[in-house]
Amino acid sequence: MIIPLNQVSEFYNEIKEAGISGGCTIQIFVSGDCDAIAACKILTALLHSDALQYKVTPVSNYTDLNTQITNALETSDFKSFVFLNCGSNVDLSYLAESGVISYLIDSQKPVVPENLRSQFVKVIDEEVFEIDEEIENSDEESEPGQKRSRVSQGGPRKRVKRDPAGVYFSESTAGVLYSVANSMNRNSNEMLLWMWIVGLTAQFLERKIDKSSFEQKLNECLAEVLRLNEFPYPHNTAEFDENEGVSLDSEQKSPGNIHIEHKDFGFMLYRHWSLYESLYYSNYIACKLAVWREPGKRRLNEMLAKAGIPLKECKQQFRYMNPVYKKILKEKLSEIATEFEMGDMFVSTCVRQYTRKRQFSALDVVHSVTALLECPHSLEEKEIGASQETLDFHQTWLNNFWIANSALIEVESLEKGIQLAIEQQKAIIQQGTILIEKKAVNPSADFRYAIISSDILDQVKFFHHPISLKKLCSFIMEAYQSQRSNIRAKPMVLCVYNSQRNTYLVTGVNSQVQQRNDFGWRFHEAAEAVQAEFRTDFFEDVYIELKKPNFQAFIEHLTGSF
Repeated sequence: MIIPLNQVSEFYNEIKEAGISGGCTIQIFVSGDCDAIAACKILTALLHSDALQYKVTPVSNYTDLNTQITNALETSDFKSFVFLNCGSNVDLSYLAESGVISYLIDSQKPVVPENLRSQFVKVIDEEVFEIDEEIENSDEESEPGQKRSRVSQGGPRKRVKRDPAGVYFSESTAGVLYSVANSMNRNSNEMLLWMWIVGLTAQFLERKIDKSSFEQKLNECLAEVLRLNEFPYPHNTAEFDENEGVSLDSEQKSPGNIHIEHKDFGFMLYRHWSLYESLYYSNYIACKLAVWREPGKRRLNEMLAKAGIPLKECKQQFRYMNPVYKKILKEKLSEIATEFEMGDMFVSTCVRQYTRKRQFSALDVVHSVTALLECPHSLEEKEIGASQETLDFHQTWLNNFWIANSALIEVESLEKGIQLAIEQQKAIIQQGTILIEKKAVNPSADFRYAIISSDILDQVKFFHHPISLKKLCSFIMEAYQSQRSNIRAKPMVLCVYNSQRNTYLVTGVNSQVQQRNDFGWRFHEAAEAVQAEFRTDFFEDVYIELKKPNFQAFIEHLTGSF
């Protein structure tokens, strides 16, 4: 059944009432994405304020979720299961047999009709549309001897076929949880507001919503910033800390303060490395100027020269740049934006003062948290070194999840993530341009595709993870298109080989963000048609992982099936 956003307090009141008897009655399952983690921070803050006990369990995919659900049912007496950005496309109604009420808050749509019809599954959303889908028997109910072509994608009873129309995304999960706090007049905590801003920004950076939708929702966040902050806008009065090399707004030193940047640079993490590198490795600038080629590099230098910023200043850490040049940077780049066909270099965002001398934008935080989540190795110091090889993939992911979780509020983890995000972004630009320059982007009837068939280069290991692969796919699509204005825009499919698993991970992105993404359905159909051994248990239904022996048949069928 559906709980609309204007009645969202009903959700919290129900789990609160169920937990009054005492004990740990609330189980929260959290997917490994920035929006879900931010949403979890909001929910747990509310539960903590009411002295309610809960358990948070990170889950990496539907197979993992199924295992953790089974463990929870066998080991604890939970009364409420809360699913954050996981569960929308599996049937959860069977949990009613265990006396559990499920609360589903997942930004991916559509939601399977079994969850919408069940009185024991509460779907919290602004709007939900039922779709006509068929139900298959689970792998456990397959006939003896029948080949299992994929892992189970949900509960032990049944899984649901995909909607051929594809997936799309609605209100951020962090936004829904902030609505819960707002409905109960618990919206005076700036940290809860910051989590909403971060969750919304994650949707934008991961191409789940377009810029127009992002800015529309961000305006609602900004209204809350204005309500909660004494100084919601940056001021001109500033002091310069010579030891730290940073300019400090004299009226904005209070940690926790959030201020609005209506016209901030969209350059990649520009506050945390040199301005030149940030421009060079930003998707937008790289695509517009083709900086991987000599003419593009010269154009970048020319742009900075016309803006009146010496190259020496541009190539040092941004925090150490002369404040005079920082002050004129936005104005000067705005003046020459049209000449260089860069009318979209600015974005609205918010910036939070984490400490007296360190501030981070919501864009920075999302890049950091995502990089930590998808780090190719374990980030726990005690496990780096000889023991690294003994860690399995899931344990590495779990370790990094908790570090990413802490990065939302802790400066040390946040800065670690930013350095990792910089490495990741360099890998995206370098790997993407290699494929373009080697003419490895292949045409198909309705999309283009590229294949990375070796992971011998260390940087390729970034792309064994879904979100990183999707980022690379998006960059290749945009860069390829921007350098060929006479061809029509097409979606992009990208495949990368993982030698350790002997598999290919595949994803697809649309040329228009607002379009439904139907690649999950297309991948599944192609894999079934060639009887491939594969898995599609990702929470975002735009990925597939196939065994190498089946890959060639799969890609041939896929490119011929559109």
